[in-house]
Amino acid sequence: MRLNLPAGWSLTGLSPATLHLPPRQEGAVHFTATARRYGPGLRLVTADLEWGAHRLHEWTEMMVEVIPPALP
Repeated sequence: MRLNLPAGWSLTGLSPATLHLPPRQEGAVHFTATARRYGPGLRLVTADLEWGAHRLHEWTEMMVEVIPPALP
């Protein structure tokens, strides 16, 4: 799996880095990203999946809400 993040974002954590699933099973990958160039709002993140010779570009997507940190 490879995440396609918006421009200006950086991936700071991905766990697990590789996920092996048997047929008809589900799994989860957790990630942390830093959004430095955008203000609050919804952003699209997609993921490319691959196994063997198969490559599915932007196969899955998610909407991420960017919320600025609270000021003290």
